[in-house]
Amino acid sequence: MADSGAFHCGTGDCVSDTVGCGRDSLQPASTTIAAFRSIDGLEYYQGSFKNGYNLPIIVVPVGRGSDGYDEHHCTIAGCAVNLISTCPAELRYSNESLGCKSASQAFAEPSFCSGTAAACNCSTSCYTDFFKQACPKANSFANDKTSTFSCPFEQDFDIVFCPSSSTTRRIYWRIYRSIYWRIYRSIYWSIYRSIYWSIY
Repeated sequence: MADSGAFHCGTGDCVSDTVGCGRDSLQPASTTIAAFRSIDGLEYYQGSFKNGYNLPIIVVPVGRGSDGYDEHHCTIAGCAVNLISTCPAELRYSNESLGCKSASQAFAEPSFCSGTAAACNCSTSCYTDFFKQACPKANSFANDKTSTFSCPFEQDFDIVFCPSSSTTRRIYWRIYRSIYWRIYRSIYWSIYRSIYWSIY
């Protein structure tokens, strides 16, 4: 907070002088992207580091639909790993290493394009590989088609910033418990129907 009362962040600042944004933030910034009410009845979401990274962030489906049966259906997106300490020196943001820039921001090279009209021509590099290997469920470059997830319409989500290891374990345990319960219930009713029809 400046003496004038204006609010600014070390990374991801919105240049609005307030805590609220209402616009895109300055890079580097970890972000989430979502498309709700899509025409195919699904809601799409992702955690994205293609504009750089400044903190761990995960998107967690909660309630109905969050079964995790399919690796791209209703499962956790983003990344709980802190990448600041392992960020390549040429991508580090500020002397205090407050964030990790995307290659497009660090080098301003067309081949390192991010959210541009030429995104379909983008390819991976050792820098996008750094993000992808550390965080396979986060979008790491403009043409990354492996890190978009979907849930049924009207799914609820939690967005968790800087999740602790205990929080992450608790979230995964909730998902696994849901999966096991669904499997158990499916097996139970299959056996029940088999016995019922064998008797009647």
